[in-house]
Amino acid sequence: MKKIRIIEGYTRDLGIPEAWWEGEVYNAARPFPSHEDKIGEFIHGVFYGVIYPNRDFAGEYRKRAIALDAHRMVQVSRETVEDWGRAYCEEHGIQREVGYDEIVRSFLNLTG
Repeated sequence: MKKIRIIEGYTRDLGIPEAWWEGEVYNAARPFPSHEDKIGEFIHGVFYGVIYPNRDFAGEYRKRAIALDAHRMVQVSRETVEDWGRAYCEEHGIQREVGYDEIVRSFLNLTG
Protein backbone atom coordinates (compact mmCIF):
# COMPACT_ATOMS: atom_id res chain seq x y z
CA MET A 1 0.00 0.00 0.00
CA LYS A 2 1.36 3.42 -0.91
CA LYS A 3 1.86 5.84 1.95
CA ILE A 4 0.89 9.41 1.21
CA ARG A 5 1.33 12.52 3.33
CA ILE A 6 -0.81 15.44 2.30
CA ILE A 7 0.50 18.91 3.03
CA GLU A 8 -0.58 22.43 2.37
CA GLY A 9 2.32 23.93 0.49
CA TYR A 10 1.59 27.46 1.57
CA THR A 11 1.46 26.65 5.30
CA ARG A 12 4.60 24.58 5.51
CA ASP A 13 7.98 25.76 4.25
CA LEU A 14 9.87 22.54 3.71
CA GLY A 15 12.51 24.18 1.52
CA ILE A 16 11.53 21.96 -1.38
CA PRO A 17 12.30 23.57 -4.73
CA GLU A 18 9.09 24.60 -6.51
CA ALA A 19 10.12 22.65 -9.63
CA TRP A 20 10.11 19.42 -7.61
CA TRP A 21 6.31 19.50 -7.40
CA GLU A 22 6.22 18.75 -11.14
CA GLY A 23 7.56 15.32 -10.20
CA GLU A 24 6.82 12.95 -7.32
CA VAL A 25 8.16 14.27 -4.01
CA TYR A 26 8.93 11.69 -1.33
CA ASN A 27 10.00 11.94 2.32
CA ALA A 28 11.64 9.23 4.43
CA ALA A 29 13.54 8.57 7.61
CA ARG A 30 16.57 7.38 5.62
CA PRO A 31 18.12 8.24 2.25
CA PHE A 32 16.50 6.68 -0.83
CA PRO A 33 17.26 6.74 -4.56
CA SER A 34 15.83 9.73 -6.45
CA HIS A 35 16.72 12.13 -9.24
CA GLU A 36 17.45 14.94 -6.75
CA ASP A 37 17.59 14.93 -2.98
CA LYS A 38 18.02 17.14 0.07
CA ILE A 39 17.67 17.13 3.84
CA GLY A 40 14.86 19.23 5.31
CA GLU A 41 12.34 19.64 8.10
CA PHE A 42 11.11 16.45 9.78
CA ILE A 43 7.78 15.12 8.51
CA HIS A 44 8.12 11.31 8.29
CA GLY A 45 11.87 11.82 8.23
CA VAL A 46 14.34 14.48 7.10
CA PHE A 47 15.30 12.99 3.72
CA TYR A 48 13.49 14.36 0.68
CA GLY A 49 13.79 13.37 -2.94
CA VAL A 50 12.04 13.91 -6.23
CA ILE A 51 11.38 11.30 -8.86
CA TYR A 52 10.57 12.62 -12.32
CA PRO A 53 8.32 10.00 -13.97
CA ASN A 54 9.64 10.64 -17.49
CA ARG A 55 13.35 10.30 -16.60
CA ASP A 56 15.52 7.20 -16.62
CA PHE A 57 15.24 4.87 -13.62
CA ALA A 58 11.99 6.47 -12.37
CA GLY A 59 10.23 3.13 -11.90
CA GLU A 60 13.16 1.59 -10.06
CA TYR A 61 13.63 4.68 -7.89
CA ARG A 62 9.94 4.62 -6.98
CA LYS A 63 10.04 0.93 -6.00
CA ARG A 64 13.15 1.47 -3.86
CA ALA A 65 11.74 4.60 -2.21
CA ILE A 66 8.56 2.77 -1.24
CA ALA A 67 10.56 -0.25 -0.04
CA LEU A 68 12.56 2.12 2.18
CA ASP A 69 9.30 3.43 3.73
CA ALA A 70 9.24 6.74 1.87
CA HIS A 71 5.96 8.65 1.89
CA ARG A 72 4.78 10.51 -1.19
CA MET A 73 4.15 14.20 -0.46
CA VAL A 74 1.07 15.73 -2.09
CA GLN A 75 0.11 19.40 -1.99
CA VAL A 76 -3.54 20.32 -1.66
CA SER A 77 -5.36 23.54 -0.93
CA ARG A 78 -7.16 24.26 2.33
CA GLU A 79 -10.43 24.39 0.36
CA THR A 80 -9.85 20.87 -0.97
CA VAL A 81 -9.28 19.56 2.54
CA GLU A 82 -12.46 21.25 3.75
CA ASP A 83 -14.37 19.72 0.80
CA TRP A 84 -13.03 16.29 1.79
CA GLY A 85 -14.20 16.90 5.36
CA ARG A 86 -17.69 17.85 4.25
CA ALA A 87 -17.88 14.82 1.94
CA TYR A 88 -16.68 12.53 4.73
CA CYS A 89 -19.32 13.88 7.11
CA GLU A 90 -22.04 13.50 4.49
CA GLU A 91 -20.94 9.97 3.61
CA HIS A 92 -20.92 8.91 7.27
CA GLY A 93 -24.10 10.73 8.31
CA ILE A 94 -22.34 13.21 10.57
CA GLN A 95 -24.72 16.13 11.08
CA ARG A 96 -22.34 18.91 12.08
CA GLU A 97 -19.85 21.27 10.55
CA VAL A 98 -16.29 20.01 10.95
CA GLY A 99 -13.53 22.58 11.00
CA TYR A 100 -10.27 22.32 9.13
CA ASP A 101 -8.15 21.77 12.26
CA GLU A 102 -10.39 18.91 13.36
CA ILE A 103 -10.07 17.30 9.96
CA VAL A 104 -6.30 17.61 10.12
CA ARG A 105 -6.19 15.93 13.53
CA SER A 106 -8.53 13.11 12.58
CA PHE A 107 -9.14 10.97 9.56
CA LEU A 108 -6.94 12.60 6.95
CA ASN A 109 -3.64 12.25 8.83
CA LEU A 110 -2.38 15.53 7.38
CA THR A 111 0.81 17.29 8.25
CA GLY A 112 0.51 21.04 8.28
